[in-house]
Amino acid sequence: MFGFRALALSGAFALLTTAHAFADPVVDVNDVFFFKHGHSDPTSWEACWSFTNRADKDATVVRFRVVWKDAFGTPIKAGILDRVGSFAPNVSIDGPKDTSQFALREYDNSWGEKMKNCGHQSVDTGTPNLVTVYAIQVRYTDGSTWTPQR
Repeated sequence: MFGFRALALSGAFALLTTAHAFADPVVDVNDVFFFKHGHSDPTSWEACWSFTNRADKDATVVRFRVVWKDAFGTPIKAGILDRVGSFAPNVSIDGPKDTSQFALREYDNSWGEKMKNCGHQSVDTGTPNLVTVYAIQVRYTDGSTWTPQR
């Protein structure tokens, strides 16, 4: 499943984002967005996303690859984020949907869980114009794992 989302962010950049999928996805990634994290550090960026376990069993770890790209789609930085928890089949694990939810973090008890779907990255070469997020490995409660078939 490919997800596309363009956001108009106050005080940040409005950027197109994508979620990458393989032919046999067991994790759908959606609602991806990213923004410049701080005004004092021009290299500080944050990407957030939501995901859904599409397998027929509970997952305990999902490893995501996050690729930051320039305006030409050339990768300029990449990272890995391991999301650890209990992820039941077909339940959306929501991250923040936009920067307005960051202001709510002091008042919303679910904030801590949502922030686990975000990855911070220093990008000191080029300016990110696109970010791609996709699952590259999943571990299930029965001990089995999944990796994408390419």
